Amino acid sequence: DFLEQAAAELPDKTALVCDGRRLTYAEIDQQANQLAHALIASGVQRGDRALLHLPNSVELVIAIFGALKANAVFVPVNPSVKQDKLTFLAQNSGAAALITRARQKKMGTAVQQATPSLRTLQFAETLADFTANQPTDPPARTNIDQDLACLIYTSGSTGDPKGVMCTHSNVVFAAAAITTYLQNRPDDIIINLL
Repeated sequence: DFLEQAAAELPDKTALVCDGRRLTYAEIDQQANQLAHALIASGVQRGDRALLHLPNSVELVIAIFGALKANAVFVPVNPSVKQDKLTFLAQNSGAAALITRARQKKMGTAVQQATPSLRTLQFAETLADFTANQPTDPPARTNIDQDLACLIYTSGSTGDPKGVMCTHSNVVFAAAAITTYLQNRPDDIIINLL
């Protein structure tokens, strides 16, 4: 809802600047809608997990919103995670989709072969091909506020990683608390260094 509201109210406002690219709220919303439609067409359903094995990038932002718009649960995965841990995360979460980088094709294919639930393997560099000819309007929404929005795995430094479940209402509460505390306004420009 946050993205769609911003795209409706401020469609031409720059929403994201990353690696020399600038995207408006409307552009991110449209690309996320297209990705959501493509994920749904590939078999992703309400509550399915979408592993996002990507660095902080434009593609990660679009993938997060695309997964949410497909009524799925996004699972961010550190891009430095190796095959054995990525396989564990895919199997443990019951992932239905994996989006990673093209240079990780061999690893992604191996993870897919080891994970029966993993139906969709997509590469960030070819998202435009994957979403080509998909509608730019939002898909039907079936999630409610108590459904999972994201599953965030711990580092697993003392054993296997454990997934922390965050509902849509958890994410909305956290976002509202942070923006209230920081007194964010629509004309703010925020730099994120992670």
